[in-house]
Amino acid sequence: MLVWILIGLAILLVVVMVLILIRGRRNRVVREPDRGVGAAVPTPKPSTPTDPPMQPPPAPG
Repeated sequence: MLVWILIGLAILLVVVMVLILIRGRRNRVVREPDRGVGAAVPTPKPSTPTDPPMQPPPAPG
């Protein structure tokens, strides 16, 4: 009986570990897009250098 109990516990542990790994992978996949959004924030910054060139033309005008 003890052997069957140990085998059952081992199987349960394996199933739990697999579920945790699957959930962890899903969470990581969800977090990556969030990081992508953060990376998208710096993209507007390059537009700032374009602004200074726009300012000089009005000065000569």
